[in-house]
Amino acid sequence: MSDEYLDPIEMAEALAAEMAERADEADLAGAMPPEDLQLLRDSGYLTLTIPEEFGGSGMSLEDTVATQLKLAQGSTSTALIAAMQLHVFGNESE
Repeated sequence: MSDEYLDPIEMAEALAAEMAERADEADLAGAMPPEDLQLLRDSGYLTLTIPEEFGGSGMSLEDTVATQLKLAQGSTSTALIAAMQLHVFGNESE
């Protein structure tokens, strides 16, 4: 995870605030803004559930749900896409 974000909830809130600026337009267009994907990549958000030994944060499912709820406040569509990635590339116990 990026050094800029120490708390995943704070990260999700910051990302949500930025994504909210373009969420309505993106939903009307039926497309995910490439800026949202870049934000998820740059922030390390997509590595939250990756085990620490593989370079991720090793976040629990409960904590992941909490961060996803915050992210969805900015862009439900982007949060859904992030959830799919977090699920597919989650940790070994899931």
